[in-house]
Amino acid sequence: MKTITETELLKEHIIHLKLKQAIELRQLKSEVHSAIHHLNPLASFFGSADTSETKFDLVDTAVSLTSQLLFKNNILSRFQEPIKRWLGNWLQNFIK
Repeated sequence: MKTITETELLKEHIIHLKLKQAIELRQLKSEVHSAIHHLNPLASFFGSADTSETKFDLVDTAVSLTSQLLFKNNILSRFQEPIKRWLGNWLQNFIK
């Protein structure tokens, strides 16, 4: 029977550690990728399994809240009439 020398034992140990390192690196990359995906709100919003109707409702709500904020604000309310007039003219020209 062949005896195992110290160098062979060290070589096996090095191979074992390299395999363990490769597995841990793969797991770490996977965890980092999933953490980045969860931290990005747009990726989670568009990548979720929700229906498009729910997404449309969320976007519609955001747009309506933004428009209410802009036109209910006293500072911006004086610009409301010129903006409406400009949009009306633009729409009339666009329709023609």
